[in-house]
Amino acid sequence: MARIIDIDAPVPIFDANYWIGNGKKFPKISEIPAEVSTTCNNILSVPQHVKEYLPNPQLSVVQFIHQTLPPQSSAIDTTKHSRWFSKVPPSHDVASLMTRPIPPQNVLNGLNEAFGQQWFDGAQSICDPRFNNGTEHLPLWTLTLWMDLARIVRTQAMWRKSEAWLNLKAKQGGEVQEELEEAESMKKATTLLSAIGWDAPVCGLGTSTTELSKLLSAEWISDELMDMMMGDLSFRARTSNPNVSPDVKIGTTLLSQAIVGAARSKDYSKQSAPFLYRYERAVKMSECSQLYFPAHVHGNHWVAINVDFKKREFSYGIVQSVIE
Repeated sequence: MARIIDIDAPVPIFDANYWIGNGKKFPKISEIPAEVSTTCNNILSVPQHVKEYLPNPQLSVVQFIHQTLPPQSSAIDTTKHSRWFSKVPPSHDVASLMTRPIPPQNVLNGLNEAFGQQWFDGAQSICDPRFNNGTEHLPLWTLTLWMDLARIVRTQAMWRKSEAWLNLKAKQGGEVQEELEEAESMKKATTLLSAIGWDAPVCGLGTSTTELSKLLSAEWISDELMDMMMGDLSFRARTSNPNVSPDVKIGTTLLSQAIVGAARSKDYSKQSAPFLYRYERAVKMSECSQLYFPAHVHGNHWVAINVDFKKREFSYGIVQSVIE
């Protein structure tokens, strides 16, 4: 019988005497009690005064890429994860972490996986064995700080690549009008890097400017970027082209994902595929005669798909360079 959860019930108080140091095994993610999850998140939360060490998300891209950040180590580290944790309370200032290399990503991933059990076993601090023989006791939220720093360092590298790509394209120029216009657009985009924040929220799109850096490079287009473009395309079609009928719909990547999911399970019912049901209902009520949406195929490229419900036909388009 399924367990009934009362969402209005208060979260039980975390009893450290029961959970910590009593041989408890840290539960699977799907089975973590609410009080354990809440307390764990609080322990791993970086205090606001420490976040001040990190670059402000509103800092312009140009300023951000010139910020001095600690590098992330790429050294092979075979130290057991248990050696990074200590039962001694934290006592060391974390300011020094801003000048030391961040642990390798595989180490951070391992520490993140090991944290729950180490916490249950009584860990109160983190000790970096790379410095001072691991005698410095850092707060447990140091793990979150390292993870945040690693992400910021990767983002800085992405923005630096984007700036270099823009500068290269702007200098290339060309002889035909289209090439000249492209070079001019690249110059304008370069100037915008001094005005936009490196990780500022993009209003109405549920993402940040960090995602936009992928557009200014040869990086693959992510689902988030594709959905942003579909949203913009849909908006422009409605506001700039009166010839576009209201029953022509433009979908996002969620549609192709829903189709694949339903096909794999062979269950297209309303209960199992509610997203597809909404489109089915629109078609039956003559609210959708044509549907356009992107699909990611073979794990390496995007195609545009069109479904004409009146003609009962579908077609797709693919970039010529992919075929070649």
